[in-house]
Amino acid sequence: TWSEPSFIETKGMPFTDTEGPADAPVEMPDGSILMPVMGYNVRGDIKNQAAVLLKSTDQGKTWTHWSTIAEDPGNRLGHFQEPAIVLAKSGRLIAAMRNDGPAKAIWTNYSDDQGKTWSTPKESPMVGHPADLIQLSDGRILCTYGIRPGSHGDPGGIRATFSTDNGMTW
Repeated sequence: TWSEPSFIETKGMPFTDTEGPADAPVEMPDGSILMPVMGYNVRGDIKNQAAVLLKSTDQGKTWTHWSTIAEDPGNRLGHFQEPAIVLAKSGRLIAAMRNDGPAKAIWTNYSDDQGKTWSTPKESPMVGHPADLIQLSDGRILCTYGIRPGSHGDPGGIRATFSTDNGMTW
């Protein structure tokens, strides 16, 4: 059986609406849960769609805005949507996000302080969406993502890319 669904209250957060998650939340070593979602109307900018991180310290009953993974004021870069995160064995949080810029590439960045602050996002060689991240037992980070004919080229399907350096290169 399942509990009744509940909506995340965004009052006091730097955005008015959320969507997601597109990927699984992550349980941190202290028992808190981090959930990547999309934030809309960030700081009153209707064009600013951001990848944001929500945090729960009560097993998902309530959520607070923990940080902004990446944002795009004025939609200059193509929005940051459908964020995925993984907590690497090193303690680094790695994020991968859909982007609707000209390349339709996945953008990535990382946090070395449990998601409080994030590196500047950078465009990766991966083209598609949404991304899903896990760390394999041998330490590599695996990113899988969808390819949609007409949007990302042919053939369609699912692709996989690896990072051997904690998400710095793919």
